[in-house]
Order: sequence, then structure tokens, then C-alpha cells
Amino acid sequence: MEFLTKLNPKNRSQFDVGVILLVSILLTLPFYFWGIPGGADMPQHYQFAQTFYDSLSNGTIYPSWSADTNYGYGDVGIRFYPPLTYYVLSFFRLIAGNWYEASCLAIAIFFFFGGFGVYKWSREYFAENSSLIGGLCYLLIPYHLFQIYQGTLIAEFAASAILPFCFLYTARICQNSKFSDVFKLALTFGLLILTHIPTTVMASLALTIYVLFSLQKCNFIQTILKLMVAIFLSLLTSSFYWTRMITELDWVKHNTETFSSGEFSYQANFAFPFLAKIFGVELTSGKSFLTNMVLVMLGILLPILTLHFINSKEKKQPPMFNLLAMTIFSLLMVVPLSLPIWDNVQFLQKIQFPWRWLIFVSLGTAMFAAASFETILAYFKTPQRYLSLLAVGLFSVSLLYNWFWVVNHLFYIPKDFFVGMTTRLKTAKSNDCWWTNWMPSVYSEENKKLMTRLEFLPSKIVIHDRPFEIKTWAATERVFSINEGNAGQATIATMYYPHWKAMVNGQNVSVTPSENGLISFPVSTEKSEVQLFFQEPPLVIFAFYISGLAWLIILGLLLKTRSSND
Repeated sequence: MEFLTKLNPKNRSQFDVGVILLVSILLTLPFYFWGIPGGADMPQHYQFAQTFYDSLSNGTIYPSWSADTNYGYGDVGIRFYPPLTYYVLSFFRLIAGNWYEASCLAIAIFFFFGGFGVYKWSREYFAENSSLIGGLCYLLIPYHLFQIYQGTLIAEFAASAILPFCFLYTARICQNSKFSDVFKLALTFGLLILTHIPTTVMASLALTIYVLFSLQKCNFIQTILKLMVAIFLSLLTSSFYWTRMITELDWVKHNTETFSSGEFSYQANFAFPFLAKIFGVELTSGKSFLTNMVLVMLGILLPILTLHFINSKEKKQPPMFNLLAMTIFSLLMVVPLSLPIWDNVQFLQKIQFPWRWLIFVSLGTAMFAAASFETILAYFKTPQRYLSLLAVGLFSVSLLYNWFWVVNHLFYIPKDFFVGMTTRLKTAKSNDCWWTNWMPSVYSEENKKLMTRLEFLPSKIVIHDRPFEIKTWAATERVFSINEGNAGQATIATMYYPHWKAMVNGQNVSVTPSENGLISFPVSTEKSEVQLFFQEPPLVIFAFYISGLAWLIILGLLLKTRSSND
């Protein structure tokens, strides 16, 4: 590593970025050779992605309705799931020409930004070598690889690439840095909101703990005000998404008890479930793979944490208590020791899976790896070299664990099948958590839970036996005529949603849900010219323009600040 010392700061920075990029590419090579991992959430992600891609291709920046899914009956998932991941996938789909290469490129980019973010955060405290190790450690930590290789948690994986930057700019603000960091935190936290809501909720708590242990008495008020401004601006930049999500949450099945109980319950997703006995609770649905992963991650964390504290004591420097508090809290949330918190904080229960907190444990571990790297090297030359050997040895064990358990997935989808599968997914049945609450549900003895059913109509428009002619059938607008006949309720092969409006012969008519949860409206005996259209509420349209204006102002101020510094 002697040649690295001869590099000037700019070349050294470029070298480090190149190494992180190279490792990110290497970590995606199995996708090219074996295929895309087939996780439970993968079909839904690509249904969303195709809706966004088609919408953008038709000139609509932010789609209102997913028209092709559920065999053309549609669903509302895109109104509730954050959009950023699908914009990225759509961008690479445009470049690559297919969803397979697009996925590989997007995953490599997410890997890279995650590692680069930890590297930049580490550079606030440590030298280049240590920071590079921190960035690489984040890429190779088991849970980070698990997100994409085992779970295909694409949106959560994308959020893990943004998280380090949120901590970076929060750290700078706490250190009384430039006001431009307030804008940078606003943008990065806004992007986090637009990527994955459970990660955003957890990040809000993790960052709060990090801030509480980072505040300095001399600039306490100033720091709090800066952080409040950043959060306010981040809400403005993302308001086009969360405005309609929050105001319509009661209309989607994802918000029902079905999707926060049973296999989706936090109680069924703890590591070390036997610890619940401390509170007199018996958890029988613990996942052994999760406990094993936490043990491997503790094997990485504990030695480097020990070395960090020994080094801090020797140099009479304060340890990184802010990072330690955040990491310990996150680890606590993964195990049943935090059961009282989960039981009493209702919004946390919507996260569903306590093991999601492992991404914050991963972040803390990567930063402590950076903090202890120089100590590890130094201790190899002392009688305490066994500590360095233990740290390096256990990290090596984690690499073997990654290869034999995490990366060596049993179910990869090869390119030829994947390309055809994504085409079929476009119109296939979606997860019923994204169906409207007007769709009827029945209890399934086989699945031991409520299941939503979709009853198909014999044609797109049904009203007695009256003939009809379709003139336009687009995602958010349908124009057709119905010939004379008996009066009654016309039923349309589209899920009902309150924002669907109808005009019959130029007159507004009331749109209601049929008994099967489909669009229904009255039609008289005369020939009827019908215009059915999806109309966004004024508040959502207003929020869209507010978000756009906020992005323009913040980016403009950042550019102005940068030009002034130059």
C-alpha cells in the first residue's frame, strides 16, 4: 500500500471511488452468470416498475393508476409505494433495452452509492485507508447482501444506499458546518422518503439517537433549528408522494390488520425469539436463518468495537458514543428485548419485520470497522495481535457465510426466463395488499387468513345485454358508448376508487362500487356516451407543484453555493 501514500488527495480519492465501484460490479456478477434472485417481493416490484416505465413513455411523470395489472382491472399500489426505485429501474430499462440488464445495472449502482456514502461519512473522522475499509465492509456485511440476494428487497436495498448520506450530512450539521449541508440533508432524506417508508421510519429514530449523542452545548439551538429546517424541506420535496399516500391510506388493504398479523407480525420476525420469555411471552415463529445472521454480524462487530474502545482509551480520546448508541439501539430492536417498545409504539408495528433494523447495525459495524482499521494493523506488531487476528478471522468467516448461504441462492431466474416473466407480470395478479378496500374478502381455510377475490366480468362493460363500443381505453381515461336498452347500473372491469369520475351524455353521474368492488354508475334507457376518467384531488396536484418548486430552489441554492466556493 506504499504507492497510495504517493498519490495526491484528488488521485487518492479517485482511486478509492474506483475500488468501491469495482467491488460493486463484482458483487453483481452472479446475476449475469446465474440470474436475478427470485424473492417473494420481486414480482410486485417489477409490476410497479413497468407501470412507471409505461407512464414515462407516454409522457406522464408520475402515474395515478396501474391499469394493466390484475388482467386489466388495475390496482392502486403505485399510489402508496414510494417511486424512486422504479424511476431508477425505468432509467436503466431505457438504456439497456430490457429489465434483466436494467436490474443488474441498478443493483450495481445501489451497491456503489451505499459503499461510497459510508466512505464519505468515514472521511469526516478517519484517513483514506480506514474510510475505504469502512465502505467495503458495508458492501460485504451479510444483511446488506441478504437484502438483494435472498429477499430481493429492491426498494429497501436502494434505501440502504441513501442512508449513509443522511448520517453524513446530519453529522456535519451537528459539527456546525456550512448551511449547504442543511440542503443536502433535505435532499437525501427526501430521497429516502421517496424510496422506502419502513426504512424512513427507522432512520428517523436512528438519526434522532445519533443526534442526541452528537449535540454540542455551544451550538445546541442552532443545530436543532438546522435539522428542523432540513426535515421540513425534505417533506416539501417528497410531498407529491406522501400527500396522496397519507390521505388515501384507509382505502387500501395494506393498512388492514391482515397485513400486520400472522406472518407479517413483528412478533413472528425476531432474532433469538426465546428471549421473549423474559416478559412471559412465548414466541414460536422465530426464524433460524435470522438468528444465524445476527450471530455472524455480532462476530464482525464485537472484536472491532473492542479494539476501538481500547484504542480510544490508549489515546485518551472519547469513543464514538453517538454511533455506538445508534448501533446498540438498532440491535436491540432486532431481538425480543425490545418487545415492550414494539407492543406500545403502534406505528413501529407497521414496519412488520424487526430484522429490517439490521441495516442500521450494518452501518454502525462498517463505521466501527473504519474506526478500528489502523488499530488492527498496529496490533499485529504487538503481543495483543490475537485481537487483530480475531477481528480479521471472524470477518473472513462472514465472507464464507456470505458465499455459502447468502449468495448461493437456490432460486435464480436466468435471463431468458426473466425477460419473458416480466412481460407476463405486467398483466398478472398483484399482491392483494395493494387492492382497494372495496374488493370483497373471504376467509381461506387453506391459508388461514382473509383472501381478496376478483370476480371477472364477461366483458369490459356490462349493463344487462346492451351492446357497447369502446373508443378509448387508456390508463386514466375510458371513452365508450352504450346502445339503447333497459336502464340500470353499468359495471366496468376496473377496480373502484373514489377518484374515478364519470360523465354520461355530458352530465356528471355518481360513481359507486359494485358488490364485487368494481366501478359502477347509472345509465338511462337512451344511447349513452360515457367518459370515465381518473381525477387527482386538488391537494395532490398542489403538492406536485410544491415538490417541483422545492427541488428547483434547493438545487439552485446548492449550485449557487458551490459556484461561490469555487
